[in-house]
Amino acid sequence: MLQAFSSQTYIEFAYPQVNDEAYRQDILSQIIARLNWMINHHNKVLFIRFDIRFPNGYPHDGNNHEISSLLRRLRENLGYSSVEVQYTWVRERVGSPLPHYHVAMLVDGSKIQNPMGILLEADRIWNHTIGYGGTGLVNFCCHDGGVGHVMLRRPSSVAEGEALETAQCQFRDAYDDAMRRIMYLAKSYSKGNTPPRVREFGCTQMG
Repeated sequence: MLQAFSSQTYIEFAYPQVNDEAYRQDILSQIIARLNWMINHHNKVLFIRFDIRFPNGYPHDGNNHEISSLLRRLRENLGYSSVEVQYTWVRERVGSPLPHYHVAMLVDGSKIQNPMGILLEADRIWNHTIGYGGTGLVNFCCHDGGVGHVMLRRPSSVAEGEALETAQCQFRDAYDDAMRRIMYLAKSYSKGNTPPRVREFGCTQMG
């Protein structure tokens, strides 16, 4: 839930109260910290969700080398255009010997307004990384005709009266939308089955 804020200050948020058994607090806190970091450093933040899987029969070694390589290269490519990026990935496995990944990515929304270029590049890099010539391994999370991204616009420091109230309401709605998508990554279900000393999630460094 948003804390009260004025047009003269940056925004801080309280962590949501969730069931510790249903959700992983360690994952949830890391994603929210990066969301709030980006909001406090950029007027607009584009939140992007996508999922990654391996093709059937892929010779996976149990580690996370492929997802780490994908996200490192994707961040480097965006960095060439001076676009700040924060992300968190989580690993899950259910009903398959192969894991799959969910990614929450946050980029400077003043420089990137449409996520499609990032998603297509993620698809290209992933296929190259695993040596796959097909399609469909990167899910853009546009379920039921919807979209897999949210643009969060921080209310202007010079907005007043009705304009400020409208901007605050729109921002809260966008933040709540992002939080609903974040909660899916933090769910406990389908986690807890990685090999010893293999991470179940990873994230960028802030600062």
